[in-house]
Amino acid sequence: MKEEKYSIKTGDNDPGVLYLELSDLSEASIQIWEEEGEKKAFVRIKLSKEELEKIVNEYKHIQTL
Repeated sequence: MKEEKYSIKTGDNDPGVLYLELSDLSEASIQIWEEEGEKKAFVRIKLSKEELEKIVNEYKHIQTL
């Protein structure tokens, strides 16, 4: 059985929050830096159209619960 690259979780304390958890960052770029005392971050993740459609469908399913 193939492990999913991602999962969507709802916030435990805030039902208006979702977390996208990624288990494979082999196709990702992550940058973290500090500018004028403020930490900043940028993340780019490569997903296929099929993977993005699965994420959107999973999100739609969560909204109906």
